[in-house]
Amino acid sequence: YDETIRQKAADGTPLVDIIKAAGAIPGIKVDAGAKPLAGFPGDTITEGLDGLRERLADYYKLGARFAKWRAVIDIDQAKGVPSANSIGS
Repeated sequence: YDETIRQKAADGTPLVDIIKAAGAIPGIKVDAGAKPLAGFPGDTITEGLDGLRERLADYYKLGARFAKWRAVIDIDQAKGVPSANSIGS
């Protein structure tokens, strides 16, 4: 999360540096969560594309070396596929 990658320990050490020192690669979740798709009950859309390029550049400067994007895709039980509205969004 944006607020997490900016956190620092009590001594001022950035969280990213603590993660690196532990031998792990710091990353960040960049989607803004799933929201109901307006006008289409039961369908959702993942938000967060607006400004993503700039946020990714900023997160890289802060030390993130990978990003995670999560999307919730609702599957039509009868057809076994997402709705056409969901795909088009």
